[in-house]
Amino acid sequence: MNRGDHEKYIRDKGGVDFNQRRSEHIGEIMKLATRDVVTVPPTMTIMGAVKTMANYTCRRLPVTDAGTNKLIGIVTSHDIIDFMGGGEKNQLLVGKYDRNIIAGINAEVREIMNENPVSIPQSLSIMEAIDILKSEEIGSLPITDKSGRVNGIVTVRDFVEEVKANESIAVKSVADYMNHSITTASLSTPIRKIAKIMVGNRFHRVPITDGDGKLVGVVTTSDLIRYISSGEIFEKLITGDLREASLLPVEIIMRREAITTTSDSTLGEVAEAMIKHNIGALPVMENNEFVGIITEQDLLDAF
Repeated sequence: MNRGDHEKYIRDKGGVDFNQRRSEHIGEIMKLATRDVVTVPPTMTIMGAVKTMANYTCRRLPVTDAGTNKLIGIVTSHDIIDFMGGGEKNQLLVGKYDRNIIAGINAEVREIMNENPVSIPQSLSIMEAIDILKSEEIGSLPITDKSGRVNGIVTVRDFVEEVKANESIAVKSVADYMNHSITTASLSTPIRKIAKIMVGNRFHRVPITDGDGKLVGVVTTSDLIRYISSGEIFEKLITGDLREASLLPVEIIMRREAITTTSDSTLGEVAEAMIKHNIGALPVMENNEFVGIITEQDLLDAF
């Protein structure tokens, strides 16, 4: 559903008239939003976008017209990983660039960005923004004025503080919102397979277990972005074919320390841990057994 379809959907349900709201006052969503938005032009290279994500520790970059600052797309860490071998966008690297990652990574970001991303006016309430994030199953909403210029962005992470501050939500149990179905990988799993798991399931992280099924760490999309940005991946190349580096085991880029929680913990405690450690998910443990995971996206379901 594109932005226009979504706005019509809300109007049809008797909700917000976006055309009117775009010209109105600043709403409460701007209290949570980042106003100094990091954006990139469509002509930036994919590697430039990777380095920008790594430098600013973000997973999403609005793509804007360099002259007008109007929103024309968005590129995410998933798009980068998809291009590098995780999904359909890898066909661009395979076909157009003959698997040569050096050539592909210097292509313009417009080749892999998502066009016509869902955006919102600055007049929305917090709950209206949450409803859109949940219905669209996305992790961020660029905020634009009536001319389409970007003047803010709100992400799922921004709502974690709201969970902690809302007494009726903070006391709810992890057990009611955690994911019991867990997709894991082993220390020897190739980076390429991790990328496919992330893109195929729209995951931002994959728990890593040892041969006994014991949790030993977590690998995230941000870990992959940092690995690409550092240039280490290119040091593994001989012919320039990405497969030479993507078959390396995930243990070389994963984080072995994992902040965990338990099913009888509260959402407020989870939110506090996420804020303190700047993370988006906590594995759930029971009697030293890994039984599930709770993510920042899961916390939205409590509203």
